[in-house]
Amino acid sequence: MTSDHEEPSSGDLKRQFQNEGPAETPPPVFVAGKIGTAVIHPPVMSLYERIGNVTAAIERLKKEGVNQGQGYKFVKIEDVVDALRPLLARNGLFLQWDTVGYELIETKTSKGYPAWLCKLVTRLTIYDDYGAMLDCGQTFAMAIDSGDKAVTKAETSARKYSLIKAFNLSTGDDLENDDDDKKPGTKKASAKQQRLVPGPERKVGIARLMVTLNKLKKYDPERADKLLDDDSRHAFLDENFGVRSLNDLSDEQFHDLLTTVEKALGKYD
Repeated sequence: MTSDHEEPSSGDLKRQFQNEGPAETPPPVFVAGKIGTAVIHPPVMSLYERIGNVTAAIERLKKEGVNQGQGYKFVKIEDVVDALRPLLARNGLFLQWDTVGYELIETKTSKGYPAWLCKLVTRLTIYDDYGAMLDCGQTFAMAIDSGDKAVTKAETSARKYSLIKAFNLSTGDDLENDDDDKKPGTKKASAKQQRLVPGPERKVGIARLMVTLNKLKKYDPERADKLLDDDSRHAFLDENFGVRSLNDLSDEQFHDLLTTVEKALGKYD
């Protein structure tokens, strides 16, 4: 059967729609023939392709937040959200968090004031505007607060890290390539600080820390239990250093922590 009109090739259709946004549904193509009009709908991007578009559009998140107590930098939740929001809208993606479970534990601060420790588990699900969904799994977070913000802090932490994992976002943790090292007056991290995997000396340091804490417990049990108790230690490290394990601390951070504990013990010895 012949047609009065030449049907466009697949290459023509591709060129016609290659400038469309990744989440916009391309308009249908009407091809006229002798027996009627055929409607051709160009293929729609999959959910995984849309997520990939978001990941590719964000080069690296800057650490604009500063912990005033410890002096380390961290990525703020608002910076993560601000970077993702326009890309999610452009790619037709919707995010939903569900709280799987949480636990509130009454505890005390290092100075003996009442506080709450919140342990929280959330689940992130990503949807697109065609109904496809991706279960990104669970994220565990903990936070401690002397007021009523423990749950909010834990939820914020879980939300931030679930987004970083789901979209494979870089936060600039590679110290050797950190742009901050190039700024005038900024001291470049030493080789020890740049080491990501603690060596055998860290095990010795942790053993020394535990011995010191057990001695301190005789005089100041509340302060010592902050690092001796597993749950309290995880919450303390997460709040003050942004990590969950003593092995994840840099050499400088671990040295400062050990020095602080030994000075606290020295007041009693």
